[in-house]
Amino acid sequence: MLTQEELDDLHPIINVQYNIVTKMTQKIEDIETAFSTNRDTAMEMSITPASIEIILRMYIMIRHFVENDDIVFMVGGNPKYRSMLLSSHSIACAANVGKVYLRQGNPLAVNYAEWLALIRYLIPSVKYWLFDRAELELKHLESINDDI
Repeated sequence: MLTQEELDDLHPIINVQYNIVTKMTQKIEDIETAFSTNRDTAMEMSITPASIEIILRMYIMIRHFVENDDIVFMVGGNPKYRSMLLSSHSIACAANVGKVYLRQGNPLAVNYAEWLALIRYLIPSVKYWLFDRAELELKHLESINDDI
């Protein structure tokens, strides 16, 4: 059995070890709550790009059916509609950057589905701006010259 003096000598050591264990368990609990609260984030993240796509495509389709009598309709072939989708997704991604900044760089606040939607429309738009646009302008100018 230990005497009172020996217990008093061990007290600081036990206290330090106890503090280390409690801090470690607190960190583990923080990590567990972060993952448990963000378990359904895939569904929550997809709400923003899905709503953007649905609203813009409905607007584009209604406008097309009012102006034209064609039933055949392709959104992907029109650069104007692609740029509308690109700008709306870029606004949503800018809002997501602000959200991540306000949460001090928390990687769980990044909306990956929105960023993937932005990349989906950014790559063809950049290709159009860099290569296809100049080619289409030249073809249009040639057709004007041929008509004269």
